[in-house]
Amino acid sequence: MPTPLAVNGQTNDTPHTVTDLKCDWPAFWTHAQQYALSQIVTHAPVCQDKPDYRNGSPGIANDSANKSTPRFVSNFAVRARRIAGAYAAVFLEDFPYGKKELVGRFYWLGLGAFAAKQVAVTLEAPLLRMTKAMPTYTLLGQGNLWLFNDILPWFYGYAVDPASFKESAQKRNSNDFLEPVRKNFRLQLDYKDVIAKTPMQRDRNTGEVINGKLGYLQATPLVTEGFDYVKQWEDAGEHSRFRPKLAMQHLFNIAYHEQGEVLQGLIYDRIVFDLGLDFQRVLQSKKFDDNRVVASALGLGAITAYELAKLLRAQIPPLELVLTSRDKTTDPDHKSAPEGDITMQNYIQRMNWIGKAANKYDLLMTSHKDEMHSYLREIAGFRNIPDTP
Repeated sequence: MPTPLAVNGQTNDTPHTVTDLKCDWPAFWTHAQQYALSQIVTHAPVCQDKPDYRNGSPGIANDSANKSTPRFVSNFAVRARRIAGAYAAVFLEDFPYGKKELVGRFYWLGLGAFAAKQVAVTLEAPLLRMTKAMPTYTLLGQGNLWLFNDILPWFYGYAVDPASFKESAQKRNSNDFLEPVRKNFRLQLDYKDVIAKTPMQRDRNTGEVINGKLGYLQATPLVTEGFDYVKQWEDAGEHSRFRPKLAMQHLFNIAYHEQGEVLQGLIYDRIVFDLGLDFQRVLQSKKFDDNRVVASALGLGAITAYELAKLLRAQIPPLELVLTSRDKTTDPDHKSAPEGDITMQNYIQRMNWIGKAANKYDLLMTSHKDEMHSYLREIAGFRNIPDTP
């Protein structure tokens, strides 16, 4: 059973009066983190039968009349779909402080929405659902959750005020969050195991650790530089020929950050996760079709290796990114799969694939903008998916 969340909304003891509250930098980042947390609870607190996170978000309550204690979503796949929905909504500027005239400035979030949706597809795969206690399942869910905790508040904080973001980015630290948000934040799955290494500062090209003792959702140069490109995109103006390049520079900075500075240390450097990825790679390899040793080792002597491979492949999704709102597609123009026998835990190999996927995403967003935005609107609807056991 998920841990109940604390709720505390009182700011003034005297009815019918207004009190000025100074928003210092801990309060600024607490507000941004609260918005992220509100996307992954079973329902929001209510005030006059409306969600009451005081940020105007319509997508955080399954039942606005539900007055029981809110809890974090427990189903990893449901949570991943909600995270995809949150990314899509912020990309589309459909959130508090969103500006419809600036849709496209948060370019990474569009790609991130499709990627988070694909994480959900993997978590829903029969083989992983049957082995929820195994490290591959739990670490994939862990990486998805803590990347979200790290990344979405950066976008939200920037949207609140770019100038405040620039001044306060170096002051973000989860230890400084105000109560009860700090308490709720620490109730999340695996908090003690991950927070001191989320993120690590790494070299964008090699993935080598520069500062492994950062953690606590603090800023790295990749993040601040990534949002400098957002500001340049905004300042360039709607018809600027420089906007597409700036959008991609922003996207790649955030991609290097999320893959290297967050996920590499959290999951890809874990031996148990590597073993799971290696097993998946073997299953997808044609060499497995002729490997009768595997079938014998699994006690399936009466089944051919080819039949075994076909059986197991049906239980896991292929390694691909589907650039639609659907789980699968037969359209090669809306799908990106790695070429050859890629080792996903290898940062350089993984980033080479992500670079190609990002370029395909950019091509589609340029040539089929309305279609891609419609897919993202559908994904944004995932924010209301109810939790299940």
